[in-house]
Amino acid sequence: SPRVAEAPMRHVESQGDEALTAEAWCKAFSYIFRSSRSVGQIRPVCRCFDKLCVEPGSWQGALVNVYPEDLEVGEGGRLRFQKFLRCWQFCSRVAVDFADSMREPRRTAAEACLAQLAARCPDVESLTCKNWLMMESYGMRNLKIAFCGLRHLEISGCDTFSSHRVLIPMLEQHPSLLSLRASFNPRASAGEDFVEALPTTLVALSFVSFATPTALSKLLAKCDLEHLWFASTAKLSVEMVSVVAAGAASLRTLALPSRMSEEQACMVVKNKSRLQLVCRMRIGEQAFGTGALADGWEQVPEGHGVVLRRRGSCATLPSRNAMWLPYPAVGDEPPPPGAGRRIL
Repeated sequence: SPRVAEAPMRHVESQGDEALTAEAWCKAFSYIFRSSRSVGQIRPVCRCFDKLCVEPGSWQGALVNVYPEDLEVGEGGRLRFQKFLRCWQFCSRVAVDFADSMREPRRTAAEACLAQLAARCPDVESLTCKNWLMMESYGMRNLKIAFCGLRHLEISGCDTFSSHRVLIPMLEQHPSLLSLRASFNPRASAGEDFVEALPTTLVALSFVSFATPTALSKLLAKCDLEHLWFASTAKLSVEMVSVVAAGAASLRTLALPSRMSEEQACMVVKNKSRLQLVCRMRIGEQAFGTGALADGWEQVPEGHGVVLRRRGSCATLPSRNAMWLPYPAVGDEPPPPGAGRRIL
């Protein structure tokens, strides 16, 4: 970022004849730093590292994780995440875990955290929000006006949105969005107004159901989707099945409603040469992939009996709970001393 380049960088002292510049150390740290947890492992090494941990350049383009313990009050009466806000201003990816924030003071701290990240981190292109049961009430107001360069949005383990219309104001402010992953009320279904608000750049849409075949048809005509995951509770009429079967030629992964029969699934995946993985969240007496799909598909070993791949292919799941990720999966960080292990 030009703003980082313009910032003066101090020279890191070295006992030998050679010395590394602060810029070099910052570049190296940007691949290591992910949260206050990782900083805690680097900062005690030496005074130089202690200073560089709070340099914005050390976090440029980095993935930043905010954990539940970061919502607690730290030294000086400030919330723990606040001492890193200046450092995080050039990060490109943010993942927040607001578990156990239903009650005060964490409830207010979670809202303040997202609001301050929105104000201080303009370069964020990927945002993941997990385990916050106040997302619709408090989180969406920030997404409507911030993170202008957002490309990937994942809302997981949060409260289910009451309707698809809740996201329309946010979608209208993010015309370059590539992927959207969110959960909705099982009774909610996307209408044509939701489809019209979706950006044409969208390649991944997850956990949705549609009110009419027309809405589904307009989506497939508007967006060149590579990943379409229907909600497991979605209901696809015969006409909707025909719409998906006739279109969506660019799909690489597809999640089907749990009620869909294997015969219907076979009709949908037929003639989709790019399709690599198919999921149906249901385990019954007859294993998925042993019926009408048996000739061309086989179970993915790590798919728990609900994910298929083309027979003879090497397709695998990039993570434990997703058929596709916008970025390579990153291993879990160790928990803070004395805390139970959390998986973000």
